[in-house]
Amino acid sequence: MGRGARRLNQKLQGWKQYFRLGSPWKAFEVLDEHVEERVRHFLRRRHKVSSQGTREFSMKRIFGELGVFRLRGPLRDAGS
Repeated sequence: MGRGARRLNQKLQGWKQYFRLGSPWKAFEVLDEHVEERVRHFLRRRHKVSSQGTREFSMKRIFGELGVFRLRGPLRDAGS
C-alpha cells in the first residue's frame, strides 16, 4: 500500500471515530460512496480509462484488493 493510500486510510479511520458519536450508519454510507467515487475517478485518470471505470475499479477491488478503508466495515461476499 502506498503512502497516499495510508494517508487516506488514516483520515477515514478518523472520520469513523468522529461520526461514531451519534447514529453513524447513514453518514458512513454517504462517506463510503464518496470515497469510492473519488478513488475510482483518480484511478481512471491515472490509468487513462475512458469509460466510467466501474468494471476495472469495482467496489470490491477498491475496498478489497486495493485496501481502502471502508467505514461500514469490510465487504462481505454475496454468499455469506
